[in-house]
Amino acid sequence: MTTDKINIKDTINDLKEAKEGYYNFIYENMFFIGVTGMQSKTTISLIEHILKYAGLKTGVISSNGIKFCSELIHNVLNKMTKNGVQVVIVEVSSDTLDYNKIYDLKFDIAVHTSIENEYSGCFRKSEDSFKIQKKLFYELDKDKIAIINIDDSDALKLIEGNNKALVVTYGLNNKASLTASSISIKDCINLFVCLQRSLTTVQGLDIDTFEFPVTLKLLGEHNIYNALASIAVALCLNVSIETIKKSLILFNGIE
Repeated sequence: MTTDKINIKDTINDLKEAKEGYYNFIYENMFFIGVTGMQSKTTISLIEHILKYAGLKTGVISSNGIKFCSELIHNVLNKMTKNGVQVVIVEVSSDTLDYNKIYDLKFDIAVHTSIENEYSGCFRKSEDSFKIQKKLFYELDKDKIAIINIDDSDALKLIEGNNKALVVTYGLNNKASLTASSISIKDCINLFVCLQRSLTTVQGLDIDTFEFPVTLKLLGEHNIYNALASIAVALCLNVSIETIKKSLILFNGIE
């Protein structure tokens, strides 16, 4: 199983030059997941890890990815399609959103980790980051999925004005769709993942409430949030609970 990684900084803006028919071809063949906010790299790595373990072929577009020389982004996506990539995971930073560098990408799932400024080299107030990140969620089409960290006080405002997308919340708040309980952080993280209300997958299947144990070879509360976000994505793609459990215990951090 291979993962194609490219650098998003300059090339992704070239998507707007491609033809409409090309986009339709790409969207018919691949799912697009956009991840934005602090800790997005760890969340992306976890999502990629779970999906690969589930047998899906993934591609990653990230600010710390491997450059494909001078290839234009649409050529890279075309290459991913030819290589059988089924899911493309995109790091959507405030920087790339602000400069329309993901202008023509249509996301099936958008994931929010926080509204805080995620890059120390990008000196913006969190208010500006909020406005920029809101673009990602506002443009989700009907029945696409917004995955929101409900413990971020302004998070639900990201989806205001969009009544078309399905919303899945996660966090340690008891109002979250997906939460964690019985948390223990020692040499690793042990917890129970609880789906407190049913959700609908991208295939249109309904998943009922459940609870299952998870072990992560990571430390820190922030990684509980990373895990919950990645589990939410996996569930929305109809990855089985058993596959999620087995994959997470094998995750050793960002590659």
